[in-house]
Amino acid sequence: MKTQLPPVLRIVILAAGFSRRLSAPKALARVRAVSLLRRTARVLAPYANADLIVIAPPQHARYRVELRRLNAVIVANPHRSRGLSSSVRIGLARARYA
Repeated sequence: MKTQLPPVLRIVILAAGFSRRLSAPKALARVRAVSLLRRTARVLAPYANADLIVIAPPQHARYRVELRRLNAVIVANPHRSRGLSSSVRIGLARARYA
């Protein structure tokens, strides 16, 4: 009889948007000195038993800094101008089989 592996919960954080109205990346906006991206990742990390998947813009050095010491994988979305669905598709592809 095969032993069944526990299910893996993969969490995808969509952070590749342009934030046109804010004129700065919304994920990097700070509330009480903590970016929204870091705050979101810290809240969600205990619920995932695998690395968080963060969909980010192609130039994501600041995102990497914000996620330091957290179990997160950053995936660039080079097609973010196509809208939110492009980030969702990338996230689903990375979380496949979870």
